[in-house]
Amino acid sequence: NADGVIELLDQTASNTASGGSSFETRSVGTPVGLGVGVFTVLFRPLIFEARGIAQLASALEAGLLLIFVLSKGRRIAAAVRSSWGSLFLRFSLFYAAGTIVLLTAVSNFGTLARQRAQMWPFLLLVLAMSVRRTDREAALRPEEQLSELESS
Repeated sequence: NADGVIELLDQTASNTASGGSSFETRSVGTPVGLGVGVFTVLFRPLIFEARGIAQLASALEAGLLLIFVLSKGRRIAAAVRSSWGSLFLRFSLFYAAGTIVLLTAVSNFGTLARQRAQMWPFLLLVLAMSVRRTDREAALRPEEQLSELESS
């Protein structure tokens, strides 16, 4: 049941709230808490939150992802919509979404960075889909773009 999941996530937050890289989490039981949690899992620590070389590397990684998502957000959404029939894409999205929701309970940047690595291949696949299509279209001459559009 949902209450049991929320309770487990709260317990995980208290268990991981130790060490020099701990931070305060929000409950994912509300839409705002879920949004903050998703942002935290994907894009934190921010550069100004980094306290050491390892956190700085994690912050740079997350910052580059944030810049990419902000600059290509519409293209990413269009690529996902156009490729929704792909079972591997759906699996990747659901795996990444599930991992993100579970990691919203982690309240330590070091633990979060290590656990977030499990999700990267699936998330990067989704992000790469938006780049792949535009690169192929840019390589085509205008006549080839028209014939490709007519065939799809």
